Amino acid sequence: MPSLLEGKVSPEVLAMWAKVQTWQLMALFVISWYFLSSLWSSLLYGLFTVAIASHIIGWALRKAFRENVTGKTVLITGGAMGLGRAMAKTFACANNRIVLWDINEEKLQEAATEIKKEIPGSVVHTFVVNVSDEPAVNEAVEKVFSAVGYVDVVVLNAGVVSGYPLLELPMDKMRRVFGVNVYHLFYTTKPFLAKMVKEGKGGHFVIMGSISGYAGVKGLSDYCASKSAAIAFAEALQQELAAYKNIFKTVVNPYYINTGMFLGATPLTFFPFLEEKEVAQEIYDAVSQKKELLVLPWLMHAVYFVKGLLPTFTYPWIDKILGTSESMKTFHGRRV
Repeated sequence: MPSLLEGKVSPEVLAMWAKVQTWQLMALFVISWYFLSSLWSSLLYGLFTVAIASHIIGWALRKAFRENVTGKTVLITGGAMGLGRAMAKTFACANNRIVLWDINEEKLQEAATEIKKEIPGSVVHTFVVNVSDEPAVNEAVEKVFSAVGYVDVVVLNAGVVSGYPLLELPMDKMRRVFGVNVYHLFYTTKPFLAKMVKEGKGGHFVIMGSISGYAGVKGLSDYCASKSAAIAFAEALQQELAAYKNIFKTVVNPYYINTGMFLGATPLTFFPFLEEKEVAQEIYDAVSQKKELLVLPWLMHAVYFVKGLLPTFTYPWIDKILGTSESMKTFHGRRV
């Protein structure tokens, strides 16, 4: 605008006009910044309110329409030790028939004996299965159908960890981690899902993911990658199950559980290890409520917030506060 007036008005007037333009631009910038920041704050507040409200409403509805899992047949992979054994006891206490799969025959029999002793009258079937071997899984499935019958709940719990930094990670151990933590999901889910669809009796799948499937941990590159795959598998399965009104899935994303698998690992700041008995009860409740996602502890939902909203340059600060990268430094648990 001033250029159009050059030669027609005095330099003093042009200078005044330029000054007015500058103040206008500054005022426009301040007003725009205030408006956008207020809009952004309102948007965040609204999203936060909706998220909290949806959690509360969902919790209330699930409580109201809860249907306890009882009188069913529950199959648990990796059921000989740790969380698998704890879940077997929890489901057995609710008068469910238990089918345990594990590669460790000695621990498998020990688990069955312990469950029957602690819960008189409980029915426990055991099968020695290498869940990373497709033919072995198919054979075990046929044995279960023949000896036990229809399976209502399939808990895909089997999992292993290597615990090596990437440069020290043997590739055969990486393949073993993926075989158990990922391939077993496909090998096991497919035949049981086919049976559920064919007979129309319904069912429920429980997929064990992990918070580490969302937030990587130093020394757990293969494990974190396998759990990311498990979470993605569960989300894709959810969409496929939408075609069937009586088949459900729950994906469980827990923090470190005190089972021996992560023995020696250092708990994060503010977050002590979870206890397997409490986790097992949470999983039973989630299945009873047909809950699609279970994050333990609940505060770990913050991971979704951090990954979704905060810029990546803040991650090292958060890691330093929580001690994530140092948590596996003293690990000496059950390596694959």
